[in-house]
Amino acid sequence: MELRFGDFRLDPVDGLRRGARELHVTPKSLSVLYVLANRGGAVVTKDELIRAVWRDVARRSDTSLANAA
Repeated sequence: MELRFGDFRLDPVDGLRRGARELHVTPKSLSVLYVLANRGGAVVTKDELIRAVWRDVARRSDTSLANAA
């Protein structure tokens, strides 16, 4: 599902665009951005974010968040 905010369009598959221009964002960073943007300014806990973005990783840690980019 595409999200729009300001001049930006964010799609979890197609990436991030500002107008017609595609912006380079790493896959994990795109996932983090999508989770946060999808919550509309609501607080997202560290545990929720880790579960949403690193659900396929056996061992999750705080380092995962720091190394998302």
